[in-house]
Amino acid sequence: MKKMIYLFLLILGVTGCSVESIDSTENLLTADAKFKAQEVDKSLSFLEAEICAGEAPVFVFNFPQNQNGPHLANTDIKIQIETYPGSDEWLAFKDLSFSGTGPQEYMYEDDVVEIGSYSFRAKISAGGFDYKVTLDVVDCSNCKESFNYVVNPDDTYTFTYIPEEDMAGAEVVFTFAQSVVATGYDWPNWNGKSSTRSEIMDLDACEIYTWTLTLTPDCSGNSNESNVWTDFKVNDISKKGDLANIVTNCN
Repeated sequence: MKKMIYLFLLILGVTGCSVESIDSTENLLTADAKFKAQEVDKSLSFLEAEICAGEAPVFVFNFPQNQNGPHLANTDIKIQIETYPGSDEWLAFKDLSFSGTGPQEYMYEDDVVEIGSYSFRAKISAGGFDYKVTLDVVDCSNCKESFNYVVNPDDTYTFTYIPEEDMAGAEVVFTFAQSVVATGYDWPNWNGKSSTRSEIMDLDACEIYTWTLTLTPDCSGNSNESNVWTDFKVNDISKKGDLANIVTNCN
């Protein structure tokens, strides 16, 4: 009888140790998972940084589990878009909220994103808009060569060129008036005296190339107007077409 009681107590003791071991293991795994979740760095990227016209861009966010005291909480994300390349002026684009941890994806399908280059920045949970990415939307069909410029609200000019074929070591040349001061871009081959600014570039077919410039004329002459831009060439061939010279008023 004593042997049976001893055997029963031994079995009970072993079972008790086994349960305690399982609970300890689960606690360790839970603590380890929480620790690893907090190690996740915040980041913003695109699933594809270059997409074809008509495709929807997919944002990818990475972040740790957000908490409100001892409770799990959603991570709020605010996205802004730059008004135009290099403006450093931003508009609200999209507000999102995710439970759990990253990576999380968001496909933007509200509007069709037109051909061009776009800059975005995001605020992920607390902090500022510290995460920036660029999206290029290109024409994936057999594109046609094009060159154009627009006048921005801050009186800068954005020039856009799209080549229809690959060109390695192409010479890209802007022609401004002799006295114009062109700022906003660094031309490595400009000698500081000529009215042209040039650069040797590898151009990819259907890729979008932009230059945003401030053109300040020297209005010391007798004319009330000044030509500040007159031509754009690639490998000594003008791409200006029917575009008018850019003329500023000296008054």
